[in-house]
Amino acid sequence: MTPAPTRIATLDLIRGVAVMGILASNIAAFGFPEFAYMTPASMGAPSTPDLIAWTTTFIVIDGKMRGLFSFLFGASMLLVIDRAEANGEDPATVHLRRMAWLFVFGIAHLYLLWWGDILAHYALVGALAY
Repeated sequence: MTPAPTRIATLDLIRGVAVMGILASNIAAFGFPEFAYMTPASMGAPSTPDLIAWTTTFIVIDGKMRGLFSFLFGASMLLVIDRAEANGEDPATVHLRRMAWLFVFGIAHLYLLWWGDILAHYALVGALAY
């Protein structure tokens, strides 16, 4: 029996920050019409706190967290491949199986919950990256 895999706490922490940043940047897309994502005045005259929040999110968070999450996706992919090799498994099979499940969850999320989901895209790119 193989021991339980150890987690890399720093990687998990950074991944959590990236996911929370993506959530913060997508809140407007969840709650407002699509055009409000890029135009804070689209829902009426914004107040000063609204403009500060939108500007801060746009400059500090938007796009950067997706980039960070994409970087971590690649790093995690390498860790999974290394772990599969260490356990005597075929890394391609392990990786492609994970990407297939990510694709299934991405398509389900896309059609059932939110049109802006990118998990299926991550799965396709991850499968090609191997």
